[in-house]
Amino acid sequence: MSITLTPAGTQFLKLEGFTGHNGAGACTATGAKVGDLIVDVTPASGPYANWSHAISFESVVSVDDQIKQNDGGDYNALTFNAVLIRGVTPW
Repeated sequence: MSITLTPAGTQFLKLEGFTGHNGAGACTATGAKVGDLIVDVTPASGPYANWSHAISFESVVSVDDQIKQNDGGDYNALTFNAVLIRGVTPW
């Protein structure tokens, strides 16, 4: 899902269903592009589905089709959704 905003080309994107990692490392997040801002990350289901886990992941995508998990916890049994902004400069 994407919504295009102004300035021209700015989009909010929802990436659904990427799997966490066991410890810090790269998670496959098909569709994420270098420079996308990660606004929020939440588990797709379960008792923590409404709790933000954004602090556990990088804030700007650094590798296409990946979101890096910074937290050392074992999240490989969790599926996450992420909200991204594409087309803006973070600083």
